Amino acid sequence: MSPVSTASSRLIYDALKACDIRLLSALPETWLVHLVRMAEDDPDMTLVRLAKEEEGVGISAGAHLAGVKSAMLMQNHGFLAAINGIVSCAQLYRIPLLMLISQRGSFGEKDPWQTEGGGVTEHVHALAYELRDTAFKINVVDPGYTATDFNHHRGPGNVADAAAIIVKYAMIGADGPTGKFFSKDMDGGSEESPW
Repeated sequence: MSPVSTASSRLIYDALKACDIRLLSALPETWLVHLVRMAEDDPDMTLVRLAKEEEGVGISAGAHLAGVKSAMLMQNHGFLAAINGIVSCAQLYRIPLLMLISQRGSFGEKDPWQTEGGGVTEHVHALAYELRDTAFKINVVDPGYTATDFNHHRGPGNVADAAAIIVKYAMIGADGPTGKFFSKDMDGGSEESPW
């Protein structure tokens, strides 16, 4: 059984299309496989298969210069691998990047080879601090414990709400928050969590 359901992936894919995303770049990744397949089967979407994540920065930069909205699909290990391209291309030339990053390697990870990349949140926070005076917004968004095939539908959250918070913070403007951690699981009505 796949760790992510097709229905959950469809909600995210439809949200991307609703934001006028027309190009996706990706490497094969278990938790993103349905999104990749949907892009592959969609004649209105261009899918660029990457050999390494950093290539996605160049693809998204070119798409931006051509007036096409794009998104990069990767896991958190790939985010670290793409840092050079993010800083030396996108950050330097103020090119917006939408990255959907699957979080692998946290406590309870069933695949032991994924655990080394679990500390990426600290790197995201450091990058947000480094870029704090720029138009780049670097935030971590946790959609909360969401009922999916991966957890046998035990999560109290639904996929539509999980997709909504991700899209909300992916689409923030230049005056939006940075260096923050947002979660649907916060008490008191606030989505912002202290680091």
